[in-house]
Amino acid sequence: MLRAVLLLAAVLTGCASTPVARRQHLLVIDRKGNPVLADAHGFQDMDDPLYADYLETMIQGMRSYAATNGTANCITTNQTTTGASITTTNHTNRLVLFIHGGLNSPKTGIQRAADLTDKVLKDGAYPVFLSWDSSLRGSYWDHLFWVRRGNADYGYWAPLESPFYLASDIGGAVLKSPIVFLEGFWRARQAMPIRGCQSEAQDNALRASERLEDLYGRDAGRTNSIAVEVGGNRLTRGGNFRQGAYTVINTPMRAVFAPFFHSLGTPAWNVMLRRVDLMFERESDSHRGCGFFVPPQGALPKFARRLTQFFNEERDHGHCWELTLVGHSMGAIVATEFIERAETYDTDFPRVDNIVLLAPAVSQRSFEHAIIPYMKRQSNAVCSILTLEMRGELWERNWHGILPQGSLLVWIDDYFANPNSEADHTLGRFTNLMLAADRIPLDVRGRMNFLAFPFGERELLETPLRHGDFSRTRFWKREFWDVRKQATKQPE
Repeated sequence: MLRAVLLLAAVLTGCASTPVARRQHLLVIDRKGNPVLADAHGFQDMDDPLYADYLETMIQGMRSYAATNGTANCITTNQTTTGASITTTNHTNRLVLFIHGGLNSPKTGIQRAADLTDKVLKDGAYPVFLSWDSSLRGSYWDHLFWVRRGNADYGYWAPLESPFYLASDIGGAVLKSPIVFLEGFWRARQAMPIRGCQSEAQDNALRASERLEDLYGRDAGRTNSIAVEVGGNRLTRGGNFRQGAYTVINTPMRAVFAPFFHSLGTPAWNVMLRRVDLMFERESDSHRGCGFFVPPQGALPKFARRLTQFFNEERDHGHCWELTLVGHSMGAIVATEFIERAETYDTDFPRVDNIVLLAPAVSQRSFEHAIIPYMKRQSNAVCSILTLEMRGELWERNWHGILPQGSLLVWIDDYFANPNSEADHTLGRFTNLMLAADRIPLDVRGRMNFLAFPFGERELLETPLRHGDFSRTRFWKREFWDVRKQATKQPE
C-alpha cells in the first residue's frame, strides 16, 4: 500500500522540468526489457510489486477518463434473469497505444509523450505511449561489449572480446567496400526522377498501385477491395532536377561511408530486434518459466494482461473501449509481435480494433503471418499501412549527406538486414507494399487501407516527407489513416 501511495504522489506532484509528469499515459521499458520509472531524478528499474502499482495508476487514469469522456456509442446485449435480452447503448472510449520506431532513446519517446498527450486528449482519445531504447549507438555498444549470440549471460568475459569484435566489424567494412560501393550506384540510379532509370520492381509497383486504385474506385460498396490512395511525385521540374543533381553529387561521399555504415549497422540492428523480444520476455523470464509452463512475464505482456482485465471490468459497467494500436517504423515490429501473441494468448491480450502501421519496418512475411490471421479471426479489425512516396523514400538525406541517402527502411533493406527474398523486405516502402498486396486474401481486403503520401514543395501541413515525420502527425485521428475517412484531410 505504501508503494502505491508514494507512486501516486509522484505522479500528481511530478516536477515541471521533467517531460514525464503524466505517467498515466507513459510506459517505459529499458534495453533489458525492464519496466522503468522515469522522473526528474532519472530512470529507476521497477520490481514486480512496484510495476503492478504503476499499472494500477495507468488503469486508474483510464477509468477516470471513461467515467467522464464517452465520445461515441456502442451497442451491448445484456441477458436478464428471465432469459430475455435487453439491448443498451453505452459510451465508447478510444484508447490509442503508440509505439515509436528505431533510432530513438527513451528520453525522446518520453518527450514525445509529454508533447502530444494533451493534443490527443483534446481530440477525444486516451493516449498511452510506449517508450523503449532503440538507439543506434546504445545498440552497437551492447553488441560490442555484452551481447553474444543472442544473450547476455557471458558476464565479464564478453567485454574482453570487444577489441576482436570491433576489428571484425571494421575489417568487414573494408572487405565489403567494393560491393557496397557498386550497389550504392545502383540505388542512386533508382532515385533519379527519370522513368527510364526505374527498376523492374518500381515499374511493377506503380502498375500495381494504379490497378488497386482502379479496383477500389469500381467497388461500389467499397467492401471487397483495398482502399488505396497514392499521392505521387508532385515536385516541379526544378524540384526534380535538384533532387537528381544532389543524388549524383553525393554518391561518392556515400560510397566512402556506406561500407562502415553497413558493417557497424548490421549488428546494431540485430540488437534492436533483440530488444523488441525482451519487451515481451526477458532472459530471466524464460529461465524462470522452464518446466513450469509459465506464460511470458515480460513488461509488455503484463501491461496487456492488466489492460484486458480492465476492458472486461469496464464492459461489465457499460463502458466500451476501442483500441487503436499504432506502430511507427520499428514500432510496427513491436505491434506485429503484440498481435501475434494476441493470437496465441488471446485471453491475456486485449482485442485490437484498429492496427495502424506508419512506414512499418516489419517484413512482408511477418505481416502475412501475424496481422492477416488476426484480421481473419477478428472480423471487425481494420488495418492501415501508410508510406512515403516511392522516390521520396530514396531522397531522404541524413547528417548533411554524410550517411547513406534514403530512409531508415532503405537502410534496413540495403545495409542492416539480410533478407532471403523480397518477402523479407520492409513492408513500409511504397514499392514493397504495392508488390505485397497479393498476399492479402479477399475476405480481409475490405478492411485494409494503403495510403502513400505525395512528395512536393507545397504539401499539406501534416503530409510526411521524411520517415521520422510520421510520429509528428495526428496519427490518433481516424481521418488521418483511414482512406475511407478522407485520410489526407487538412487539419483544422
